[in-house]
Amino acid sequence: MIEIPRFYEKKIPEIDEHIICSVNQIDDNCIYFHMIEYNIEILVPFKDLNESRGRKAKYKIASKYKKNTNHVFYVTNIEGEIEISNRGINENTIQDFNLKYNNKKFVINIFKDFLNNLKIQNKDEYIEYAKKTIWKIPENKWYVKMIDIKLNNQNINIFDINEKEKEIFVKYVNHSINDIKYFLEIEIQMFSIDIQGIIIIKEILNNMEKICEKMEKDIRLVKAPIYKINLQNNNLDSLKQYISEYKNLEEKIKIDKRIVFECKYKKIMNNLNKDILNFE
Repeated sequence: MIEIPRFYEKKIPEIDEHIICSVNQIDDNCIYFHMIEYNIEILVPFKDLNESRGRKAKYKIASKYKKNTNHVFYVTNIEGEIEISNRGINENTIQDFNLKYNNKKFVINIFKDFLNNLKIQNKDEYIEYAKKTIWKIPENKWYVKMIDIKLNNQNINIFDINEKEKEIFVKYVNHSINDIKYFLEIEIQMFSIDIQGIIIIKEILNNMEKICEKMEKDIRLVKAPIYKINLQNNNLDSLKQYISEYKNLEEKIKIDKRIVFECKYKKIMNNLNKDILNFE
């Protein structure tokens, strides 16, 4: 199993960057932290940990910073030795950071599985493959790129690796990202001044429902004359097929002189990146 030398192409963090550190050891006056993303060990005096002074300070620090626990800091200095602080970091900052960190760690785990499959075991080869794959993407877009690859495996072509290696990388992306659900939303405006208008509109809605009878669906009047069609399916191709059949029905409706009809928009979303296809 390969040991991760660091997450990012840069070797040290930047000033004001938030980082995650694991407690390695506690001495009489300081704590030894491991900066997980950069694989760097740093020493932090108690006085820099924003704790109360006096006899209870060490007790409070020992209670909070237990060995192997993780904590969020920001970098205050990188000249000579890296210095960090937790002053001003609140729960919202921690939650926001943890979400971003977990997404990056998720990608690192995919990358690690990929390298282990290739039997890569040393730091130099790690860096070589990182430059050809994940380091070609800004770190804040790693997770989004993995979703793009999951949704369309051809997106792996951004990486400078051979076809067999692409196949292996895609395998781990597909294995790691699952439970994708797709949602189609269509908004239409439809009304009639025909004496049989209500019957005609009901017939049209029934026809729309028939072509999606095997899907989870919700076809409803939002506010006259606006209707919304919401469909859910795990298979993207099924929703695309519905759109194709719906367009055929739409063309027939438009030539019906008894109905005034307009499609406001059609779009497909998913539960990962929220919006993958816009049709109108």
